[in-house]
Amino acid sequence: MANMKLARMALVLATLCGGAAAFAHKGATGIVKERMDAMSELGDHSKLLGKMFKGEIAFDAAAVRDAANQFVAHAEQMKDWFPDSEDSRYGHMSQSKQAVWEQWDDFVEEVDDFLNASQAMQDTAHRSEDEAELRKSFFAAAKGCKSCHKVYRKPKKK
Repeated sequence: MANMKLARMALVLATLCGGAAAFAHKGATGIVKERMDAMSELGDHSKLLGKMFKGEIAFDAAAVRDAANQFVAHAEQMKDWFPDSEDSRYGHMSQSKQAVWEQWDDFVEEVDDFLNASQAMQDTAHRSEDEAELRKSFFAAAKGCKSCHKVYRKPKKK
């Protein structure tokens, strides 16, 4: 029962971190495209781990380490993908809400929380191959995707 709940959570988080990227990125340019591509890459790692922790594909501790490394690398660059510029705020296809820049300190706090959770995931992935422990650290890091997107990303069109 708990595994089913975790599996559903993984699917939701993977969708929030990525999903429909190819369609969404059509026509995006500049910093908007750069951040969309980066978020899409994070989403791809999340989807892989979601499938892994759902049991759809074999568990692979090396893949978790790689994803954790990418989470950290992306989190370290996250603030740079949101410069306060005309292109960044209003660029074609931008999915960012103006709240990013209007509530910059809160946004930075969200990014820092994501970085801290990603670093904890990375630490876990480099010292352990225990699937349950890695699953827990992944969900803690991926939770940052959901909380940030809830406030700072426009809702996806259906």
